[in-house]
Amino acid sequence: MRHTNVKFLTIYRQLTSQLTACVPFIDVSLILDKMCLLKSRKAGGHDGIKNENVMYAGPDLAVHLCLLFNAMLHHAFGPDDFRFGIIKPLLKNKHYDQSKAEMYRGITITPVISKLFESVLFSLYGSFLYSDHLQFGFKANSGCNDAMFTFIESATYFNRRDSKLYCALLDASKAFDKVLINGLIYKLIKRNVPVQLIRLLFFCFNDLHCSVVWLNMMSASFHISCGVRQGGVLSPVLFSVYVDELIVKLRSSGYGIYIGSLFCGCFFMQMTLHYYYATAMVFRSYLIYVMSNVVHWT
Repeated sequence: MRHTNVKFLTIYRQLTSQLTACVPFIDVSLILDKMCLLKSRKAGGHDGIKNENVMYAGPDLAVHLCLLFNAMLHHAFGPDDFRFGIIKPLLKNKHYDQSKAEMYRGITITPVISKLFESVLFSLYGSFLYSDHLQFGFKANSGCNDAMFTFIESATYFNRRDSKLYCALLDASKAFDKVLINGLIYKLIKRNVPVQLIRLLFFCFNDLHCSVVWLNMMSASFHISCGVRQGGVLSPVLFSVYVDELIVKLRSSGYGIYIGSLFCGCFFMQMTLHYYYATAMVFRSYLIYVMSNVVHWT
């Protein structure tokens, strides 16, 4: 891992040294559109500002936010408050033992202005943050129904031909928390994502701090060395980019099942990876190949 970090820092310095001045401009109309899309009755960040304060502030606030966001994008720098979040543990299932830590999911509450800025970034650079069509989670017009249809049709195709089909499910527990920031930035560089976004994300994730809120009491802040914030606007998209390379490698490895020329050897639904193969012996090699790639990036 030490060798990987040194390689990443070398590539990152070379990339930033070639930075050009072609920075996209954020106009007031885009910010006003994003302000209107904010949802009411949501918890505010540590600064006490809620969505309603921004939604009904009017165009005067949008002008000031426009100046702020353009400066942040141009200099790849932002307020330290944008890198601080409040983690609120939410109970996954009230019917299980509530004294166990694994029964809670930590949701990070960040400032509203920070979420608004992430929405603006997604509008500017969303076309670069694409993922494979076999990823069904965290996408518009895609979800569980599409994933189940892929599963059922793949199994039906082989069952009708009297062929056995082996399946394995890999549950990525606490997946958002295990994303390596240097690994994520490295994958974005390989995708030729614009330098401005890479530098800004590197700044935002490089020095994250959080506090935990429990029973109206807040803990001391602590440093977050890896992971993307669960509850962030860009977090699901960045996680999809982070795991997307695994599907690409599996498709080119020769493992997995095909329906005609269409690869259906795996698909991703939020935090769960599904794998298929028609031969038991090769399926074992398939899983070993998968785990070796998963361990490399966790």
